[in-house]
Amino acid sequence: MKPYETLRATVVVAAVCLGLNLSGQVMGQDVGAEVPGASVFRAKNPETKKKPQTSGNKPSNRNPARSTRATATNVEDRIEDLLDKGNNARDGRRFAEAEESYKAVFKLKPKDGRAAYGLGNVYSDQQRWEDAEAAYRNAVEWSPNNADAYVALSVVLVQPHAGGDNAKRLAEAEQFARRSVQIDPKNAVGWDRLGVAMQARSILNTETEHSYRRAIELDPEFAVAYAHLARFLNRTGHPGDAVPLYSKATELAKDAPTFNLIAESLQAEQLWP
Repeated sequence: MKPYETLRATVVVAAVCLGLNLSGQVMGQDVGAEVPGASVFRAKNPETKKKPQTSGNKPSNRNPARSTRATATNVEDRIEDLLDKGNNARDGRRFAEAEESYKAVFKLKPKDGRAAYGLGNVYSDQQRWEDAEAAYRNAVEWSPNNADAYVALSVVLVQPHAGGDNAKRLAEAEQFARRSVQIDPKNAVGWDRLGVAMQARSILNTETEHSYRRAIELDPEFAVAYAHLARFLNRTGHPGDAVPLYSKATELAKDAPTFNLIAESLQAEQLWP
């Protein structure tokens, strides 16, 4: 049996175990795209701050300065509560509730970058790409050191777009992914998305390959990065090097979207029957 035939058999067996049907046309939002698999990406929730322990004594209102500080603390506590509520609702796929919670933060702090990022996540989960883009752009403007927000914005910008500015959008996707790894050089997802953005621009050079390899180096269990690197190597004329990487991605994959990514890649490269 040829290497790719063995690989296809492995993917099918693994998919069957998850109850998937990968026969015939592989369905997914990015089939035929330069780098499929945006549906695999799920942005992290915005981080919330641990609340300090407080005593049971009520603060005195006699000192105006102390009262002002207490009020500010109450506002910050309320923001953290709303962010937590939004995160929990998003994790439970209660998107309307999550959206409401994140938006409520703006009533307390109109330019809260974490709330904007959380709102973008909710829209992205629903593939409301235009809304997600607007929210993520606010997030990076209001929290310019949030590496995760730059990654998420890069993901949105490589989605198919009806307008005529695709070249500009893909250039921005690369720019934002690059910014994310400048802020957090140890962010494996950021490096992977940098490779994706460059490959989406048909940049198939050593830097693109390095981005994928860096992602794998930082997170050896990152199945998606193996699949992306395998696709890159196959496109650049190294199919023999791609096979073991696809196999590794299949071995590490634990969910339906990742298996679909592998199948989409094989089909796009005409390696799927």
